[in-house]
Amino acid sequence: EEILVTAENPVVETTRPEGTTRIDTLAVRSLPNNGRNFMDFTKLTPGVSIVQGPDGDELSINGQKGIQNNVSVDGADFNNPFFGEQRGGQRPAFTFNLDAVHEVVVVADGANAEYGRSSSGFVNVVTKSGTNELGGTVHAFFKDEALGSAPKRPDGTSADKVDSSQVQGGFTLGGPVVKDRVFFFAAVDAQGGSSTKQTEPGRIEQRVVGVAVVFVMRH
Repeated sequence: EEILVTAENPVVETTRPEGTTRIDTLAVRSLPNNGRNFMDFTKLTPGVSIVQGPDGDELSINGQKGIQNNVSVDGADFNNPFFGEQRGGQRPAFTFNLDAVHEVVVVADGANAEYGRSSSGFVNVVTKSGTNELGGTVHAFFKDEALGSAPKRPDGTSADKVDSSQVQGGFTLGGPVVKDRVFFFAAVDAQGGSSTKQTEPGRIEQRVVGVAVVFVMRH
């Protein structure tokens, strides 16, 4: 005698109340990302945005302040508790090679007690690990003023281009140390850039220029 019971997965998971968005490997690998910062993928979650915080870009989930969030990488703390934001802020992004990210999980509301610490949203980044096959990736990006259009003045006329450059490169490499037992995975990412913000001294308030010159001479 055989009894076969079948059932479909419900549209709404009644046993887990949190609202979770998972950005998988395919999305991380395929979607465009200026600067290759994995935090930008959190904006694919409804209610999540990047706002201006006390020290630069700040992650806001459902309108809450950044200090109410908890950001972790493989379960390790990735917060800047002083300014209430993820590590980096308006400074150079405190990130790592995007090719090393396996998935990004965002819990925007209704988190279980197991998450703890914060009252707003939770972001957990899961990184890749080595496998039985040796493999890796390489990336390199470059941009300078020749690849962009000339800036516009308020009257609609074009201004001269200024010197600027941005470069980013890196690689990942993973594989077995002992097949089926021990693996390794390494990721490197380097960024650099420079730009000229102003070439017309007449557009700067001269009192500010004078104060800046005195400050430099005194120091």
